[in-house]
Amino acid sequence: MFLNDQETATDILYYEAIAKTVVTLIRKTPDAPVTIGVHGDWGAGKSSVLKMLEGAFAEDDRVLWL
Repeated sequence: MFLNDQETATDILYYEAIAKTVVTLIRKTPDAPVTIGVHGDWGAGKSSVLKMLEGAFAEDDRVLWL
């Protein structure tokens, strides 16, 4: 069995609220380093949330993506 698992920046899982909360947290704490972990089962939408976050900070050189 082959299941296609592709992340998306389009919010088809209604996780925009999660992404917006993380964006707000990061922007309201500019003087403190922040590490955020995203956890969930396979196919839960972790990569999609990260894509949304990446889009929100695409032009911000203060954000380090690993």
